[in-house]
Amino acid sequence: MCIRDSPYVFKEIDKTIELISKKQLHDIFVVDAALIYETGFDIHMDYVVVVTSRLKLRTERALNSGKLTREDFFRREALQWSDQDKINMADFVIHNNGTKKDLLEESKKVFDRLG
Repeated sequence: MCIRDSPYVFKEIDKTIELISKKQLHDIFVVDAALIYETGFDIHMDYVVVVTSRLKLRTERALNSGKLTREDFFRREALQWSDQDKINMADFVIHNNGTKKDLLEESKKVFDRLG
């Protein structure tokens, strides 16, 4: 998928980034989105942070949320690049295999390096 074929959401992100940049009110703009690499949208980012976890844990979390069936979860997984490919391209990687507290601590470390 090329950037010109990117979903509506990425076009909206582009507009929002442009608007925020013009106002110069914020130093950091964070985009939380799947398929950044798959759509080619990474070229719009200064940095890409990949948050990943073990497949078993991701599966459990998705199914426990009650928002996806097992089939839906694996269908979505199939649309994405492998974790290893994304990790190899990422500027920063956060492994989310622990608690929420662990995730917050790792996220803060990355944020501090960006700021």
